[in-house]
Amino acid sequence: YQIGKVYRGERAQRGRFREFYQADIDIIGDGKLDILNEAEIPAIIYKGFKGFGLTRFQIHVNNRKVLNGFYAMMGLTEKSGDIMRTVDKLDKIGAEKVRTLLTDEVGVSAESADEILKFIAITGSNDQVLSALEGYRGRNEVFDEGLDQLNTVVKYLSAFGVPAENFAGDLTIARGLDYYTGTVYETVLLDHPEVGSICS
Repeated sequence: YQIGKVYRGERAQRGRFREFYQADIDIIGDGKLDILNEAEIPAIIYKGFKGFGLTRFQIHVNNRKVLNGFYAMMGLTEKSGDIMRTVDKLDKIGAEKVRTLLTDEVGVSAESADEILKFIAITGSNDQVLSALEGYRGRNEVFDEGLDQLNTVVKYLSAFGVPAENFAGDLTIARGLDYYTGTVYETVLLDHPEVGSICS
């Protein structure tokens, strides 16, 4: 881990500074380590935030393989990156505008756009989300692998002492960059959703 000054390599937007301090935790060895490691980082986020005296926060967890597998089932693999980047705007612009972007800019059919919005709208308790995802099992190998990993991460988060109210399965979380391949998470302050993700 390290804490140091970093610089944003993109056009700075309101509330996003060009230069700032950031705490990073990295685990080296993609594909060679137990999935347990992917639950350890959100567990550290939980302990860190609790150490700051914060209680009203939630870590949203997803797996890119679940998303990639779902888009492969629909025959949209080549557009999956564009779809994920569009879906990532859901909180900011709402479902109807996301649907319009999917059809007009990404080139997805209206039926597929509806199916995507239905899929990412799966919500509820962690058990309810995972149970709903089981309905898609068996149609794509990558999806099944991602779902197995998501189940394991959720199980380990509980084992690491993270209460269910502090983490949630969230199918809208994709992270914008293509180097995310497995578990992804974003942390939000429940009383200040306007801030967006504060730890990802």
